[in-house]
Amino acid sequence: MNKILTIKQPWSTAILELGKDVDNRTWETPYRGRIYIHCSKTFAHEAIPFLIKFFNSSENAIKEFLLTCETYPNRGNIIGHVDLVDIVKNSPSDWAIANQFHWILKKPVILPQPIPARGSLGLWNLNE
Repeated sequence: MNKILTIKQPWSTAILELGKDVDNRTWETPYRGRIYIHCSKTFAHEAIPFLIKFFNSSENAIKEFLLTCETYPNRGNIIGHVDLVDIVKNSPSDWAIANQFHWILKKPVILPQPIPARGSLGLWNLNE
């Protein structure tokens, strides 16, 4: 069964397109392996300070990326997958937030066709 994780924008796009190699969570799981990324319809405005750091304060690049994420046509869809290889509390990644579980993500792949789905909390399975 395929495990799916719903992630708010712009984090979902950052994982698949910007090399965001850590997903910060308040919880952990024993699961390791492929996780499909479901792009939430919700936008996480708290992501902006991290994007400023990522884009080296380039206002135009940040605005362009945020506009793309806010108008992203695939919100509410499964848009790709990654491998969850570990969960740690001390990742050196620039994407890691202190006092969170750092889900270490590898091998991001964007699906050729998004799959419509309703999101859910936690790791969930798609009813085929």
